[in-house]
Amino acid sequence: MTAWNFPGLEEHRLLHKEFRYRLADVLERARTMTLDQIAEHVRRLVNGWLSQHIVTVDMEFVPHVRETKA
Repeated sequence: MTAWNFPGLEEHRLLHKEFRYRLADVLERARTMTLDQIAEHVRRLVNGWLSQHIVTVDMEFVPHVRETKA
């Protein structure tokens, strides 16, 4: 995204930072959870990230690349 001068890069970086904070929060709370509870929290976080961020948000980059290549 940097190489393509994507105008939404800073906002995109913030979304990644938010994900890291959410993951760190789960890991911090994991001290008081069972392994099954930890696995469920991580599964929901990662699955949510994959479906929402990668499939939806990352795809916002595609039109920018197409326009830039043209």
